[in-house]
Amino acid sequence: MLIIFLQILPLFIIIAFGWLLNKFNVANQSWLKPIGDFALYIGFPALIFGNLTVSKIDFNLVGDSFFRYSSLLIGVLFIFLLLINFITKSKTLKATYLISLLFGNAAFLGIPLLVSIDSSLSQIASLNAAVMLFWVFSIGLFIVERYTLEQPNTFRILKNLIKNPLLLSVLFGFLFNFLEIRIPKFIHLPIEMLGYAVSPMVMLMIGVFIAIHPPKSPKDLKLPLVYSFFKLLFFPFLGLITFYFLSKEIEISAITQFAMPAAITPFVLAERYKLNKEFICNSIIVSTILSLITIPTVINLIDYFNDLL
Repeated sequence: MLIIFLQILPLFIIIAFGWLLNKFNVANQSWLKPIGDFALYIGFPALIFGNLTVSKIDFNLVGDSFFRYSSLLIGVLFIFLLLINFITKSKTLKATYLISLLFGNAAFLGIPLLVSIDSSLSQIASLNAAVMLFWVFSIGLFIVERYTLEQPNTFRILKNLIKNPLLLSVLFGFLFNFLEIRIPKFIHLPIEMLGYAVSPMVMLMIGVFIAIHPPKSPKDLKLPLVYSFFKLLFFPFLGLITFYFLSKEIEISAITQFAMPAAITPFVLAERYKLNKEFICNSIIVSTILSLITIPTVINLIDYFNDLL
């Protein structure tokens, strides 16, 4: 566990540095949007496209990734929908909990974290992130709109899904790979450089965000702690047990990316759907801090169960 902890620790040191930059009045709220826009529209599309075109893809890998990550997300969604009526009657809170649960940081944190552990996981990590985004921006947002809007706008959801830069980067990455379109090195290299640049920038952004939105009181952390337990440990462990009985080998990237902390995206969507911003902010903070311990725990559990197979 110590080895995994030390491998992912540099990413969290950058998050802490972002927090310090805000405390020393260097970074502020104005940093978040440009960094977030760079990550969404340039950095991560470049990272994903570069990962998918650097070498030939085993397209069996695509099917496996889609099955594994879709099973995890849809399984959790099914359990959530069964239990949510016993937790709260408020449609706003139902939508808040749902979007916080589904929007894990599989792309912004998951991809660089897995690459830091094993660079050969770059392609599968990009695929997993794309599968998560596909389901969350389709079924996930449709259910959220059913909870919060009188007339869910299916056309708008599909339009936003088709325009999502991360999904487009996967589509073009697949297309270039399948058609065996060779990208000249002098073009592929700057694409890779943009991809390498995005991870530390996003880590800084997370640190600045945490510093700007501290919890108002310890009492406000109660529900985010419960949320973090389910998001970081319970549901990944449930998926781990399921794959243990169904698979010959438990693939590390699917479970690890599923165990990522809450993403910042739900906070951005909170304004549109009138969600509980306080819960979302505190969940991002608590789950991100705890994930420094829970992610190595999950990875070691994966290794343990693989040794049993």
